[in-house]
Amino acid sequence: MWQSDSPRHIPSTAAILCAALCARALLPLIAYTWTRDARIFEAPDTASYRACAEALATSGSFSIGGIPEIVRTPGYPVLLVPGVALGHVTSVTVWLQIILGCVTVWLVYRVAFILTGSRWAAAASGLLCAFEPLSVLYCSLLLAETLFAAALMLFLFLFLIYLKRGRIRHLIAAACALAGSVYVRPIAYWIPFVMTLLLVAAACGRREGRGKDTLSAFEFLCICAALIGVWQVRNYLDTGYGGFSAIGDINLYFYHAASVSAAEKGESYYAVRRRMEYDEAARLREAGRQGVQEPQAARFSRMAREAREIVLAHPATSAAHYARGVARTMFDPGAVDYLKFFGRYREGSGLLGEIIDRGLVGTVCGLARVRPALFLSNLILGLVLIVYLGSALSAFAGGPARGIPLAAVAVTALYLIFLSGGANALGRFRHPVMPLVCVLGGCGLERMWRAGDRRTARAGRVCHRVSDDTRPS
Repeated sequence: MWQSDSPRHIPSTAAILCAALCARALLPLIAYTWTRDARIFEAPDTASYRACAEALATSGSFSIGGIPEIVRTPGYPVLLVPGVALGHVTSVTVWLQIILGCVTVWLVYRVAFILTGSRWAAAASGLLCAFEPLSVLYCSLLLAETLFAAALMLFLFLFLIYLKRGRIRHLIAAACALAGSVYVRPIAYWIPFVMTLLLVAAACGRREGRGKDTLSAFEFLCICAALIGVWQVRNYLDTGYGGFSAIGDINLYFYHAASVSAAEKGESYYAVRRRMEYDEAARLREAGRQGVQEPQAARFSRMAREAREIVLAHPATSAAHYARGVARTMFDPGAVDYLKFFGRYREGSGLLGEIIDRGLVGTVCGLARVRPALFLSNLILGLVLIVYLGSALSAFAGGPARGIPLAAVAVTALYLIFLSGGANALGRFRHPVMPLVCVLGGCGLERMWRAGDRRTARAGRVCHRVSDDTRPS
């Protein structure tokens, strides 16, 4: 435990970044040495990202098989392009992501310092992020999570600087960073509206410049809307699809609607989902035989419409499944991801379906009997997660971090958690939340340290008074 806020008692930024670099660089080296299998760096989503990157590198178009792509967005494929161009997509991208992961640690450090003004809190936040299990692991996987977390933290860093200094250039840069994060993962699509409300609330709380700050808030929203809207216009002109990404329609159909149908019919989730996938494939084959291929836009719109009908027909079941998904996002320790990375868990082993059918608690209890290694690894990472979440919650018990800046961090975290519910929710979706948890955790640890320091000082004064009273006259 550090005893003062002086530089000699606090790890330097360079030391924290070196620790983060070592953790992120050693993990893939150890895993590859253990497995000798380059496939550990890939996930089911990797193939579609790589196909988009290859199209960008060769033809400059964002497509798969010559068809304009509207499911994936271009943010992450752009990061894959250097690796594709050099012919070493895995190694180049993993190293780029390791660098991005270290940048995220630095941004966590800076955001915590802006919130508290304490180098102690900033260092604690940085160290928490340097060794956070999901943040370390996903630097080695060809998935969009690491880039998304970096873009989101860059946005918050610039946003908090604007709140502190009030310079419009920081707000414009924050809007660009936030729009960029939407291009990486569309889940951030509605964050501009949430942040605009916070900016308006901050403007209303000031005595001077209220009108100017309110106008700046709407300028922020307009910049985000314009940058995001460009891609929606592209989708509509190329395919007739008016949304930003069709991934939401796919998730709604094959995950949310499938889980609700399974619960209502008393069947397993995977059985219902396989049947829906088979029916969809059969429909496409029949349309192909008749020579009337259903356009992408019409197909995804139909899937979304059918899924909404199923979900809205059973509101109680839908709400329960969504709430359980939110709980999985927040509390799934993520041990499966580590076991996959070390070749100890086969993709598609049915754990997600088991969790959906039996619930998280029932599945965990079953793991203790049939998969003790998975149970033990989940237990260890679960205890680590409790420490992170507990320290983050303590940030709200008082201390230097408060007001709109703290609300911006907390609201962003809550937004990502609550929009990640449903049947497809797993610990992976908590990844972009964890840097925010680390920021709050550092603030919470700083508050607890200060409180302990004050208690020690009070105890010392009491002992001093007692000794004075008992001293012979």
